[in-house]
Amino acid sequence: MARTYTANQDTVAAQTDMEQSWLFTIVQNDSAQTTEYYSLKDYSYGGDSYDERVLDDGKFRGFKLRKGKSGYNIHAPDKIQFTLDNSDGALTASDYEGANVLIELVVQADSSLEEVMASAKYRVNAPPRDQYQTIVFDCIDFVSDKLSGVWPNTPLIKDLFPADDAPNPILDTMCVPVIVGDAYIPLRSVYVSADTDRYYVLGLADGETYEIEEIRSPRHQTLQSTWVSSAFESAGFTFTQATKASGGV
Repeated sequence: MARTYTANQDTVAAQTDMEQSWLFTIVQNDSAQTTEYYSLKDYSYGGDSYDERVLDDGKFRGFKLRKGKSGYNIHAPDKIQFTLDNSDGALTASDYEGANVLIELVVQADSSLEEVMASAKYRVNAPPRDQYQTIVFDCIDFVSDKLSGVWPNTPLIKDLFPADDAPNPILDTMCVPVIVGDAYIPLRSVYVSADTDRYYVLGLADGETYEIEEIRSPRHQTLQSTWVSSAFESAGFTFTQATKASGGV
């Protein structure tokens, strides 16, 4: 879904004299979810006080918006580094393993008007390193962290419905989709002989339902069609979900 600036953000962006601050909110991976607030200078925003601990040592250069490698179907990871001053010995590097880091760019246009103009969430994906009274952090964006691992790890459609598609069995390796956020998910249709009809497989019958906003034709088809849910458009379509059994599980 497209997002636009608020009125205050538009006002800030239109100014010629601005001051920017990078704010780091670190949530430790412990049972208490200990939260700490740091910046490149002492700063107060949103009722929180950010201590001057982030060093301007060239490691952190802001975050970047990266384009997918193929243009539309491979996520390009965004990695960052930053360093915290630990000359007072108050911090312990091991406390930050697996921590979440929210980085916000706050822009102040005058003494009374300041807004978060950009933000990005990361996870500490390597043990932080003690170096000369500092702690060095290596982070990766939360989408890449979520996608890390061996994928796909869900059942193949041909294993779920091995019998009803005979004598034309499914021979490809399409599996039950794993949904992350809002996306177009490729779905496999299967024939259920008891209903003499075809259905699209969303996933296992584990009680989970899905909110489908829109369906469109595959990219490779010459003729393209889009069907919008009636929940979002009065003249839209109803996408009914049901549990079906076949020769599989």
